[in-house]
Amino acid sequence: MKFRIILTAMLITISTSLAHAVVYSGAMDSRSGLQHIPGFIAQSKAFKAGGNPGEGLRLEWQVDNATTPGAWTYTYRLIRGTSKSKGFAFFDIETAGDFTAANILSRKMSWATNRNDGVIPSGLASITISDPANFNAVHDFSNAAVTEASFSPTALSKNHLSHYSGDPGIAAPEAPAGDASDTPSVGPVPHPFYGIRVTFPGSNADLAYEACEWEFSIVSDRAPMWGSFFGWGDKTQTSPFWYANFYNSNIDNPDRLALPPANNLYGTAPYTGWILVPGPQTVQATRLGVDLATYSRSSGGNGSLNLVATALPNAVLTVNGNGIATTEMTPDTPNPAVFGRFSVQIPFIQLPATIDISNNRDPVFVSPHTVPLVDEIVITQATYNPTNRLLTIKASSKDRMAPLLTLTAPDFAIPNTLDAAGALVKTLTANPPHTITVTSSKGGTATAQVVYTSVSNFTVTAGAGANGGISPAGANVATPGSTLNFTITPDPGFSVAALVVDSQSLPGATTYSFTNIQTDHYINAYFAPLPYKITATAAANGSISPAGVTGVANNGSQTYTITPNDGYQVNGIVVDGTFIAGATSYTFSNVTGNHYINAYFEPLPHKITSVAAANGVIVPAGVTGVANNGSQTYTITPNDGYQVNGIVVDGTFIAGTTSYTFSNVTGNHYINAYFAVKP
Repeated sequence: MKFRIILTAMLITISTSLAHAVVYSGAMDSRSGLQHIPGFIAQSKAFKAGGNPGEGLRLEWQVDNATTPGAWTYTYRLIRGTSKSKGFAFFDIETAGDFTAANILSRKMSWATNRNDGVIPSGLASITISDPANFNAVHDFSNAAVTEASFSPTALSKNHLSHYSGDPGIAAPEAPAGDASDTPSVGPVPHPFYGIRVTFPGSNADLAYEACEWEFSIVSDRAPMWGSFFGWGDKTQTSPFWYANFYNSNIDNPDRLALPPANNLYGTAPYTGWILVPGPQTVQATRLGVDLATYSRSSGGNGSLNLVATALPNAVLTVNGNGIATTEMTPDTPNPAVFGRFSVQIPFIQLPATIDISNNRDPVFVSPHTVPLVDEIVITQATYNPTNRLLTIKASSKDRMAPLLTLTAPDFAIPNTLDAAGALVKTLTANPPHTITVTSSKGGTATAQVVYTSVSNFTVTAGAGANGGISPAGANVATPGSTLNFTITPDPGFSVAALVVDSQSLPGATTYSFTNIQTDHYINAYFAPLPYKITATAAANGSISPAGVTGVANNGSQTYTITPNDGYQVNGIVVDGTFIAGATSYTFSNVTGNHYINAYFEPLPHKITSVAAANGVIVPAGVTGVANNGSQTYTITPNDGYQVNGIVVDGTFIAGTTSYTFSNVTGNHYINAYFAVKP
């Protein structure tokens, strides 16, 4: 199945896919003739003993910080050989002891298939991914997805449950295990094991667990999880196709939990069989970003603090400081990607020099964060007249307590201090930058865009590469402060790949606007072929629209309209080899590959022949095709000075009628119209 052909290297590798992306990946195998990672044991009698390469059990994992920016994504997948049998009961991932549900940002089952290789999307909702828990205390094996006591003594032998049930028998790596005993195991044996459990529900009556192969992922705010894993599959009904499980050879050693994390990816001693040990768990950087920490103060000394911060969406941010009440920041609308936005306004009587912000999602020893406070600066004017080269800046501080603070514009050479009225007027020898910054002696800063005040116009030049266009194209005149909108249109079969605006590369978009134009700009659009093509053709006596080859984006859609010629009807369409009768419209949805559609037509099955004698007309005239059980109406109109004498329908005369309708047509007919002079 194409969506599962994503195998990683057989041995663990470390690679860097992006500038700051870290990827850990690996796999273990019980397939004949293939190695697995030292310290791991994968047993499978869900496949024929001594089978050929390609038959067996393969577990793959990947951990990276690129799939979900700002977080770690853990992906596990189980792939089985050609001789599939029943599914898995559960899969356990060991984690550090202080890893909790609060560290999990999201968890999901990506896909699962049954033993017949069929996709089971409806079963995904019943597969559960637990919070971190102590399995020995909470999910002991005897209370897991199956209960050994419910079956006959030979149903689940000691070796079938392997080490996790306390049995000492282990088969050689890569070899099917034999029965160590034909009696049930003595019951649970303590195995300290803390982590996450994935449970695949099924019927205890026949052990028919639905999921045979699967992939799931967990997104966490923690550095890679460390430890071991254990997975167990059910017994099948026909010997020797019995069971499948995997675990590490160190799973019975409780001392492993006392070992510190180590930079070891291959499971060498004393970390034999650990799935992932990415290195020392150093104290993580804060998950808090302080975007604004300003104050405003009256001449009397009282005022308010204004704080804005970003953190993980489910964080709790608390503010403390001398002279202010302990206050929790209010979460605003979170960023759907990773972080949320928090804000608060806190009144004070006496300004604290600093405040502390605590973040409950920070690692130990990181919070609280001491944040200095600065005054709030407001820029009321930043204009430049290129005719006389005069730059005018006006700004003020919201700290009104005497003595007033000094404001400077550090973007320019001395003198750059604003006067007592908060103004600075300078004659420049060159145009100023697009923005200017005003800084207070108390630490506050503000930035504003420089507005040109002359009547000089600017030029915005627009161009497009091959396979598309931009409008308006060429050199466009823009007045100072105006807005200019551009529309980018790809040719059929192409999409907008990128925009380059003033030397900055931007993602592809079909519109772009320059606002408050104060200088010359340029914009260039580039196009790329759409990834998939749909080919549409129509046979004789009709048409399909759009016809020919049409490009479609990934997961996009395309609708086709099929129209027969007069006297014909749609026989049917063929879509990727499948015939659909009589369809006049078809839509391809969620397109992930190339397709074709062909339309075919046939004559309408019945005919009606209409004739008008002299001195009048019948509409429609001549031979008209009609569908089975269809209808057709005729209108009879005499010339000036004449009237309708009557019509003859299939040999029957009807006097004086000016209209006639054939209904529920099931055969051929004729109609003749006759006229007479008005009396």
